[in-house]
Amino acid sequence: MTIQEVWNRLDEIYAAIYSEAEMVVPFWVGVCTLYKVSPKKLAKFEEQKRDKLSWPVSVIKLRDLWFKCFRSDNLADARSLLLYMAMFMLFGSKMIDPESISQADAESLLSQIPDLQDYQRWAVSVCFNHGVSSIFSKINEFYLGSL
Repeated sequence: MTIQEVWNRLDEIYAAIYSEAEMVVPFWVGVCTLYKVSPKKLAKFEEQKRDKLSWPVSVIKLRDLWFKCFRSDNLADARSLLLYMAMFMLFGSKMIDPESISQADAESLLSQIPDLQDYQRWAVSVCFNHGVSSIFSKINEFYLGSL
């Protein structure tokens, strides 16, 4: 799944994985798509996807995978990590040291919106709707808490 696909279904996925059920069909796999592959690879991928959608998976296993992915069982921490990833799509290696990102960097990015790729425009809308400074504080809390 792309970051955008995960973002759009994060609450649903979390609710399914952390539900009272013992087994869950990983419905979120249904949105997965391969781009720029041969017809043979695409057919194999679609077959594997149908297979995944046919069998329930233990929530214990899914919770373990969630934790490995997000380093936390907390939905808010998962959202913070996805926001960090979205900001990385926008600011690149400057996200290693978020304090190095200036107001001018943000303004420059906003002036380039018409020239950005679709995924970058999505990242701009998500990040700036949440407020860049609040994202940085959430990210810092998340990483300091996981050390």
